[in-house]
Amino acid sequence: MLRNRGFDCFTTSLLVSPWQKHELIRKAGEEAGKEFGVGFFYYDFRSGWEEGVSICKRMELYRQSYCG
Repeated sequence: MLRNRGFDCFTTSLLVSPWQKHELIRKAGEEAGKEFGVGFFYYDFRSGWEEGVSICKRMELYRQSYCG
C-alpha cells in the first residue's frame, strides 16, 4: 500500500502528545511496518508540544482536548 505509492516510511501524529505511551506506539508501528514492508519513523516530537499549543492559541485554531 504505502510502498506501492513510493513511501519508504510512515509515522503518526500521536508522537507529539505528552500523554501517549511512546514505547507501545513505537512497537505497534514497527510491527505494522514489517507486515507491510515499510519502515516506521520514530521521533519523540513531545519537545515541541508547548510551542505548538502557544501557536494554536495565538492563531485561534481549534485544538481537540482529547485523542479519538
